[in-house]
Amino acid sequence: MDAASSGFCNKVSPTPRFCADFDEGSLMTGWTTNNINPAGSISLDTQAIFSEPASARVNMAANAPGCAYARLEVSLPGAPTKATLSYEIRLGAIGGGSFPSTVIVSEMGIPLAVGSYLLYVDLGPSSADVREQLTASDGGVQQTSHALPIQPLDTWRRVDLIVDLAAATYAVNVEGVQVANGPLSYPVPAPQGLFVGIGLGCLPATSSAFELRYDNVVANTTN
Repeated sequence: MDAASSGFCNKVSPTPRFCADFDEGSLMTGWTTNNINPAGSISLDTQAIFSEPASARVNMAANAPGCAYARLEVSLPGAPTKATLSYEIRLGAIGGGSFPSTVIVSEMGIPLAVGSYLLYVDLGPSSADVREQLTASDGGVQQTSHALPIQPLDTWRRVDLIVDLAAATYAVNVEGVQVANGPLSYPVPAPQGLFVGIGLGCLPATSSAFELRYDNVVANTTN
């Protein structure tokens, strides 16, 4: 849990299992992993914040090689029957460059007794979707995408992801309005926990520098 005495996280009720508002001066508070390759960086930002005093800024350099990434991750143990992830996000181009048509901005992963189930959010000014992925123990992958509204640049939006394992459904809200929902495309038996991540996933090679900003990240489970 984020430790700032007057930050967003201390006002969330009931207390979630994980919350990060980046307001206590340390980027990594609460997160267990940061995965960054040389093309990416993650830092605290005080210039384009959602709530004072800071947000997190993920930057990808121009001419980044294929499979560039920069993300923060946390794992929550237990066997969830429901999992949620919410965050504020703002996409931006840098120095007059262009933003990719879409990039991975978050992930929810549920390890299974065999394989794993993942829910990715891909956002951009040209296309957007929520993408289910089932990974088998032999490395085989199945994927199904569901369209989302495109994300305008330089605008904060709150995204909520809900996976109800008991009902076998998913839902996505943007600014409190449900924009996608339906049955899970794959069975999710014997969930073994939850991990969530924000930031850029494995990207194709990019020609322009661009950035993502995040604030007020909340992850929760019902076990």
